[in-house]
Amino acid sequence: MGMFDEIIYKATCHQCGEPLSEFQSKSGDNVLARLTPRQLYEVTKSNTSKLKIYGIEPKVIVELPVFYTYCPKCGSREEFVIKPGRLRKLRIIPVKSNTNV
Repeated sequence: MGMFDEIIYKATCHQCGEPLSEFQSKSGDNVLARLTPRQLYEVTKSNTSKLKIYGIEPKVIVELPVFYTYCPKCGSREEFVIKPGRLRKLRIIPVKSNTNV
């Protein structure tokens, strides 16, 4: 088991409609923090900016923050990506996945 951050978000399973609320992410600082999607986005953006301040150019393209959970009823993996939108609003987009555990 590794470290992660807990994401405060509510959604429903795209396969069975079960309410979901226990989301995790490895996109942030991974210190078991409780974050909203907005805070996760800001932490990710801040970490990228710190690299540039110290003159370190990331060798890989910085990925958008992702958070995920598994449905307790059907086992489907539910994953969401956070993308910047207009007027500083964030878009939370479900990633289509049919993977069952």
